[in-house]
Amino acid sequence: MKIKIQNNLLWISAILLFFATCKSKTEQDPLPNHTPDEISKGKVSMHLHNYYDIKEVDDYNVTYENSNGRQISLEMAQLYMSNFEFVRADGSSYTIPNSAVLKTQNVYKYELGMVPAGTYTTFRFRLGLDSTFNTGKEGASLNKSLDNPSMWYNPLSKTGGYIFLNFKGKIDTTKGLSADIAQMCNFNYKLGTSTMYKVVTMPASTIVVTAGKEELLHMIVDWNRVFNGIELSNSNNLSIETKEESNSALTKRLSNNIASMFLYEHVH
Repeated sequence: MKIKIQNNLLWISAILLFFATCKSKTEQDPLPNHTPDEISKGKVSMHLHNYYDIKEVDDYNVTYENSNGRQISLEMAQLYMSNFEFVRADGSSYTIPNSAVLKTQNVYKYELGMVPAGTYTTFRFRLGLDSTFNTGKEGASLNKSLDNPSMWYNPLSKTGGYIFLNFKGKIDTTKGLSADIAQMCNFNYKLGTSTMYKVVTMPASTIVVTAGKEELLHMIVDWNRVFNGIELSNSNNLSIETKEESNSALTKRLSNNIASMFLYEHVH
């Protein structure tokens, strides 16, 4: 009888040890069905909308008016963003490998990639594409969704290089902002080459990346800011369409406006 009781106690102890071990493993590995990358990193995505000043651009060929009363109608507002880099308080950073997006009018959410869990104080990116892609080297190719002929300088071949920012439409160029829709003038800016490959650093903001979860950055592109300091009543300031114009005074002024275009809505 005593031996039977001892055996029963041994069985009970073994069962309790088994469940304790299982519980311990569960606590140590909260994501048992995830890859090692997902356990140590979180996904970061961006929700990005086109704006003209304080008004969201819902579609092309619609007339919008800014706070000063200047009217505009957009036909295209696209740009490349790449090399997303997340910066910690101590100055160290993490760059998402091969990260790039093509912002188009009717697409709002863009997955940037996996980032190590932790707290970041800002992030930065490049407007445009690096030289590996932009020079059209053999073997260098973008994701199919990014390789859009509307962003090629040569519409027949991407080997002519990529347009980093393609922005065109009609705008009121009168000094008194008195033009009606029929009187608005065409503008067309195709900006690219190394001149436009700019670093954009977002304002300081706490970005918390949690392992196994998604962090969503809500941002806007304010296309009204492209025109800051540009005298629109001068017709020579309304068009840049070739790579040969990349070093013009107008291109440099437009280039200096790029960083101010990107703003947070909020981060969560």
